[in-house]
Amino acid sequence: MSDVRVLYLGTKPIGSRDATGQTLESVYKGFPAESVLQVVEDPGQMSGPNIVTLPSSAAPVAGAVHWALGILRASMLPAPGVAHDGLNAAIQVDGHGASARLRREAKAVSDLSPVRLPNSTVREIEAFRPTVIHSLLGSGKMMSMALALSGRFDSPIVPHFMDDWMDALYPNRELGGWAQKQSARLLRRVFIRSPLCLTIGSAMAIDYRNRLGIDCRAVGNSVELGEYSFVNDGDHNRANLKKELVYVGGLHLGRADVLINLAQVMGDADLGDWIVVAHTPVADAERFLPPHLPSNLRWGGEIDAQDVPRKLVEADALLFVESEDPSISRFTRFSVSTKVPQYLAANRPLIVVGPPGQASVEEFRSHGARVRFARSTSSDSLRQVVEELSDWAGSIGESVGLPQLPEQFDAPFVRRRFAEALRFAVECHQDSPSPVTKRCR
Repeated sequence: MSDVRVLYLGTKPIGSRDATGQTLESVYKGFPAESVLQVVEDPGQMSGPNIVTLPSSAAPVAGAVHWALGILRASMLPAPGVAHDGLNAAIQVDGHGASARLRREAKAVSDLSPVRLPNSTVREIEAFRPTVIHSLLGSGKMMSMALALSGRFDSPIVPHFMDDWMDALYPNRELGGWAQKQSARLLRRVFIRSPLCLTIGSAMAIDYRNRLGIDCRAVGNSVELGEYSFVNDGDHNRANLKKELVYVGGLHLGRADVLINLAQVMGDADLGDWIVVAHTPVADAERFLPPHLPSNLRWGGEIDAQDVPRKLVEADALLFVESEDPSISRFTRFSVSTKVPQYLAANRPLIVVGPPGQASVEEFRSHGARVRFARSTSSDSLRQVVEELSDWAGSIGESVGLPQLPEQFDAPFVRRRFAEALRFAVECHQDSPSPVTKRCR
């Protein structure tokens, strides 16, 4: 990879504490530090010679004009249906009132206004001499930045889709619908300079390949199987303790509702020897969990990334949930959770609650051993898996055996596919006869 010099453009750095940062850290593991330059909006607590912080300033004239238009349009248009929490990441404004609508207009202006890079930042990138730009995009600002840097340094762009955000950006007629149209224009321009795109899973790769007409390759979440080599010694299964159905992950996108519904079904089934323990970020617990939880549902606190493997391996059984709410599932249909390879590597009895066809659910269906499936909206389906839980999980015990992680989730294979994709983009760009369309057939 010595001839591939990657400019990573993103909101947060590679290796940040969220799921995206951990996924990025996995694919970049093994890259020489001198081969990667990160240009990010929010470095958080991370710093180093290969991390450059983006400015937050936008062009004032364009901002003033669009802000005025936004206020006028917002006052004249009927109230839109607000996108469900988590689906409009570029503006991140909750609420249905006039104040929330105006804040969404202002955020849209900020996101879609031109951004000026300081000369010092340009000089740092110029000294690095990038041969390819890798970015999750996800906002107008990121797309504009990628296009500007791609043109300035004659480097191809490799978009990496970890969520199906293309149709979820500005769905509420921000700026009278102009915001959505402008973000779509920016994305089309990005694809002109993209020899290929990367996706979180194979289902998304197939759909995007057909929809966009470019090469798309699945490079998603992965784990090191050796990190899950703990022995489940059974100390947590003492007779005087309840057995734990463990959930680890976020509670956004309707997942908290599914957890609560499942706990209530368990309570109705008088499954007194089991409890659901949810390990989630503190912010998620404060935001999504009601003050009074069902007695058999407990918040187990937040877990550091390095402690997740042991927590999963030591669980009596694991729980994975996705919402079937149509306003959510149409955007999460291609999402492959970081929990999929982690749960597969932990190799414990597993209950999967979610809609058939959703990418994470189907990955478990294809590769999971000792898995039970239920529909989140079906009381009968939930009741059946709940009533079978004790006998089913108990009969499996330690007989699950050693896991065999599918290749698409095994870290060394994922890193190799990622490196090969970046190399392909560089070689394709160098060989293309056109100075604008950088695409190999």
